Amino acid sequence: MSRLASPPPEGQAHRAVLPRPLWDAMVAHARAEAPYEACGLVAGDAAGAALRYHPMRNAAGRLDWFEPDPLELLRLTMAFEAAGETLWGIYHSHPRSPARPSESDVEAAQYPDSLYLIASLQDPERPALRAYRIADGTAVELPLDVQG
Repeated sequence: MSRLASPPPEGQAHRAVLPRPLWDAMVAHARAEAPYEACGLVAGDAAGAALRYHPMRNAAGRLDWFEPDPLELLRLTMAFEAAGETLWGIYHSHPRSPARPSESDVEAAQYPDSLYLIASLQDPERPALRAYRIADGTAVELPLDVQG
């Protein structure tokens, strides 16, 4: 069974820094796709900085699940590698629920070195975006510092 763990102890905490234009793009994508879940990838550099948001087609065709288009996922990850970039983050939205990973999100997570970003439109006037590390059936929230 998956679980949501507490953040790392003081001194071991990690932060996720996200430029404001990427936050804006993710929230706009979530709004445009609602009531379906939106999804996408964030490219990063070797130093760990988020560079670009790449919206993707949700191939799931369901209101309550996301599945990045497999060919688009392959194309983007190959492009990141060719450019010397990393898969900084995997993004999806929760149009009607909080910005925390569901059990299904945790079970489906396959990239322990990437962040998982979840946007919530549960309160449409105050969208939320939160960051997690998900590995071995456990999700750990990281403080998300939106800059700019």
